[in-house]
Amino acid sequence: MNPNYVHTITVYRRENDGSYTRTVLKKCFWHSATVVTQSGTNASLSNVYTVRIPLEVAGPDFCVSLNNDFVVLGECTDEISSQAGYRAMEVMNRYKPNAFKVTAFTGNTDHPADRHYRLGG
Repeated sequence: MNPNYVHTITVYRRENDGSYTRTVLKKCFWHSATVVTQSGTNASLSNVYTVRIPLEVAGPDFCVSLNNDFVVLGECTDEISSQAGYRAMEVMNRYKPNAFKVTAFTGNTDHPADRHYRLGG
């Protein structure tokens, strides 16, 4: 296994009924960076996230929903509910900058080595 896969993450996946399933995954890769985006004469800072989850950790049927699911660095025990303070966005924002909404997903599971899922945000 890749020696950079040393992080524990928690993936919150939104179900069809609006509830969230929490999954803790160990031995994953986490990278976050602050980048400068230039638009004309304006510059702004934003965080960019990359997570890689080995196929053997997540399983062959792993998937996420873009713009509905989010990832938190570390083992997070918060459950998502309709109660104030435990809504999805409130939980994600509580753990920022070590949490992000999934906006990109790639299944790199056909490679001969280092098979993984890549999540970005």
